[in-house]
Amino acid sequence: MSGVWRNYYQGSNGKSVLDKRSKFDSDSRSFVDVDFEREVDVDLKNDLDIENVESIDKESRRMSRSQLCNEFARILDGEGMVTPEGVCLVQKFRNIRFTILNRRTRSPLVNPQFFTFEDVDSRGNALNLGETVLLQEEVNPLLTELRKRNILVTSIHNHWLFEEPRAMYMHFESIEPPLDFARKVREAFRVLKV
Repeated sequence: MSGVWRNYYQGSNGKSVLDKRSKFDSDSRSFVDVDFEREVDVDLKNDLDIENVESIDKESRRMSRSQLCNEFARILDGEGMVTPEGVCLVQKFRNIRFTILNRRTRSPLVNPQFFTFEDVDSRGNALNLGETVLLQEEVNPLLTELRKRNILVTSIHNHWLFEEPRAMYMHFESIEPPLDFARKVREAFRVLKV
C-alpha cells in the first residue's frame, strides 16, 4: 500500500466531520481505511466557500461541501474526498488489463478516472474537471457524448510508450453545478466498453 489520502464525512450528529485516512491497496485496486479516526467539530453552515448560500440551487443549498462531495462521488461511482485546499476529488479506476513493456501493470497511474470540483459560487456553479483513461476506439464516442452535454474536451493524449492495448487519456472541464456535471459525465461514460 502507498499514498495516504484524507477523507471527510459528515458526522452522525450533523455538526462534526469524521477524519479518516486511507491508503491505496494495489492488490485490491481500492482504498483501504487505516486505523485512524477522530471527530473534529465543524460549523457546517460555513463549510461552503460561497457568498450567498440562499441563491444556490436547492440540491446544493441543503448540503455542506463534504455532503456535496459525497453525492458527487456517489453519482460517479467513485471514492470521494475533500482535500485540505477545499477541492472535492473523486477517483476510480477502470478494469482494463494493460501491459507496459510486455509487463502486466496494476498501477493506478495507468487506469485512472479523476473528477474534481471547486470554488462553488453564489449561483451554485463550480469549476469541474475530469480525466479518464480510454481505449483508443473509445476516444471518438466519448468525445461526441461529452460535447453533446456542453462539456469542453481540452486534451487527448497518451501517457505511456509500448503499452497494450493503446491507452489514451482525455481531459475535460465545465463551469456548472457539480452534480449536473457528475450526471452528464455518468451518462456520457455509458459509451465506454469496460
